[in-house]
This record gives sequence, structure tokens and C-alpha cells, in this order.
Amino acid sequence: NPCQVQYTSRKFQQAQSMAKPTQIMVEQTKRITEFQIDTELKLKFRVNYNITDLSITDDDKLLLANCSPSVSKLYVYKDCTNYETEINFYCNLFGVAVIPGMDRAVVTLPSKMSIQFINTKQMTKSNIVNVKFECCGITAGRDKIYVGGTDGTIKTLDTNGTILKSIKNGSGIIYFILHDDIREQFIIRCHNKLLCVNFDGTQVYSADASGVAGVTRDRRNNFYFGNYHTNTIQRLSPDWIDCATLLNEADGINHPYGMCFNNDF
Repeated sequence: NPCQVQYTSRKFQQAQSMAKPTQIMVEQTKRITEFQIDTELKLKFRVNYNITDLSITDDDKLLLANCSPSVSKLYVYKDCTNYETEINFYCNLFGVAVIPGMDRAVVTLPSKMSIQFINTKQMTKSNIVNVKFECCGITAGRDKIYVGGTDGTIKTLDTNGTILKSIKNGSGIIYFILHDDIREQFIIRCHNKLLCVNFDGTQVYSADASGVAGVTRDRRNNFYFGNYHTNTIQRLSPDWIDCATLLNEADGINHPYGMCFNNDF
């Protein structure tokens, strides 16, 4: 059962009370009951694609990270539909995250053990920061950037790239990562596993998943994750109790990888 969850800590229950101030906002957001295919991007022809991650800017520009060995680029689509431009990289990139409230995004460069900032107003590359480990997954808040990678390593940086903290949870390579500053937890995706860990690295929940694929969440704090080999997208409730399959191969899901919501959800 890909939704079988193991609970390994009581700290999550203690942290739930901190989320009460946001309860009114949560109740006002729409509950997602189903997904339907709306738009299929028309990618450029004659390009070798291996789209690993994607993110949305505050002005609804879709950023697609192409990690193909022959083509390492960040593609930009206006209003999540129309091709606008692309940014070339001289080494493979993997993850991409938009820094909220700023005209900036950041990508991971695993082979360079670095991250690189992007000016999302001009869509140009900015400074590179060496984070001293092979990094893949990345997520960003208004004042912190969190980077995950080899040996279950997660490093916390400020928005200028200064390393503030480093932890290891022994989970293997972290390919995708989300952060929850209220509960002080990370949601991380490793090979065949979806994990919830506290900011100190202790594990709270563990769920089985198929292969490596992305994870995202809606404003109600439901988590959505892909199952690469079984071609499904599943939703997991904030308490990790309820799990449902929302999309499958019949809906056009074929080896899902990176995923995110637009600004409506």
C-alpha cells in the first residue's frame, strides 16, 4: 500500500496548536476535490527534455528546470502557458524554487555543489553560492532557503546564500523538499519514501512512495506527491491519516516528476 504511514514521534501533535491563528484562512480556501487536465504546454521541438522541477513566480511565470545531459536550461512560460525565454547553464541543474515576495528564484547545481540565484524580473542569472555538498531539492521562504541532497543533508541559508545551519537525518538523497515554519518541519522526498522530519532532523512520519517524484501542497496543508513507477498522483492529509489517488495513467499521468500549484491554490 503506497499510503501506509509510520508514525515515529509525538512532536507533531504538540506543534499543531501553533497553527490555530491560520484556521480562519484555511476554512476560506477551496477544497480540491478532483483534478482535470486544463492546459498542456507545447514545448519546443527537437529538444531533449528531462524536466526535473518547476516553480511559479508571483506574477504567474512558470519556471521549468531541464536536467537533460545535453541541454541544461531553465525555461520560462508566461501565464503558465506561453513560452517567453530560457536561461542556459553550463552544468546540470535539478531543483528550482521562487523566493516569495522577491523578484528572485534559486536553482540547485548538484555537480557544482552549489546553488545559483535568478533575477526573475529580467530572467538573468545572478550569483553562485557553494553549499559544500551535492544538493538537489530546494525550497524557499521569505527569509530562509532550505537545500536538501546527499546523505539526508538539509542546509538552511539566508536569502543571500549564507549557510546558517546544517542537519543530517540519514534518509539518503533528498530530491525534493518542502518546509513548514509553523510546525518547524520538513517534508522530504527520497527514493521510495515520503518523510516528515522536524527542523532538528528527527523523523515524525514516513510513507511509502514509488521511485522518485515531486511533492507539493495546497493552502490547506494537504500534500500531493507523485509515484513515478505506478503513474499516479496522491493526496495525503496534514495529519498523514487520509490518502487518496487523484490522478492515474488513465488521466494522462506518465512517470510524474516535479510538481507545483499555481497561485490560485
